[in-house]
Amino acid sequence: MRNAAPDDALGHYLVGRVLAASDANEDATRSLVTAARLGLDDPLLARENDRLLVATAYMAGDLETTREAARRLLAPDAPEVLRLEAQDWLDRVAFAEADPSFVPTPVRLPVTEPEETEELAPEGAAAPALPQDEAATSR
Repeated sequence: MRNAAPDDALGHYLVGRVLAASDANEDATRSLVTAARLGLDDPLLARENDRLLVATAYMAGDLETTREAARRLLAPDAPEVLRLEAQDWLDRVAFAEADPSFVPTPVRLPVTEPEETEELAPEGAAAPALPQDEAATSR
């Protein structure tokens, strides 16, 4: 994303969402911080970026970023449920700072190589025959 469209906040947000869904919290946090820094045009999207950012930053062990995003979610015009969620994250940060054993340890998932697949048949070639189910063909 940095190379393709480094100033595209929406692109960084979308990449951050995908990374967060993959539990790549450190990378997701970087993308979501970049999206927030660049500024998302839609205030609801900016709010969702911060909502996702507090979770990924916390799971990455980045308490300061968690705190900053949670404070933005405390905006007076935010829905009450979002303000309560933000306060919960701030309480978690305070608890983790009081007892560092509660600071999340970032999880690094192993990188796996894609499985080898059969090459695709050239266009116009007949598809390979599928194995026949004996019960289906004996009727």
